[in-house]
Parts: sequence; C-alpha cells; structure tokens
Amino acid sequence: MGRWGTEPWANDPAADWLDELFDATRLVERVDDALELDLHDDIDEIRIAAHLLCTLGEAGLWPHGHLRRQVWVATSRLEAALSFRVDTNANLIASIREQVDKLQSLLR
Repeated sequence: MGRWGTEPWANDPAADWLDELFDATRLVERVDDALELDLHDDIDEIRIAAHLLCTLGEAGLWPHGHLRRQVWVATSRLEAALSFRVDTNANLIASIREQVDKLQSLLR
C-alpha cells in the first residue's frame, strides 16, 4: 500500500476507489455526453459538466488519459456559447469567461 501525500486521495486504496467510482458511474463518458449537448438548450448542463471536470482535474483526480481532450472540448464549447449568447446578463457572461480561464489553466 503506497502513500504519496497527506491528502485523502494520495494513497493506493483511495486511487483504486476513485477508479472504481469512475468505472461504475461512467462519469468520464457522461461528461463527454454532456459536453456534446445543444449549446442553445443545454448550456447549464454543459457548464456543470465543465465545472466537474475542472474541479476534479485541478485536484488531480480526473483520469489523466481523458483530461486534456475533455478540457479542450469543454473550453471550445463554452467559448462557442459566449460567441452566440444574446443574454445580456453581465454576471453570467463573466462567470462563463472565468470558467473558460480556469479550464485553460489546466492545459498549461
């Protein structure tokens, strides 16, 4: 049993548990599905999927084999949403821009 840090996820049993959780819930696939939803009708679902990806990715908990691709897709989708949004809610637009910036930071 290996431990490489003091965080709750920084050990072999926790890593195994997370792998099982991702497999059982098909979370990676469900995020993929959400990111492909219609930008006009399902922006809220796209945003929450991107948020989950960002939050778990930032903590190093998202499966690494999928992270870059999904971050790229999420970023592209949110940027596309910004380009066509007729919503004048400045706070919402700022929130989406902040989300894009946070996602892009995962690619650096």
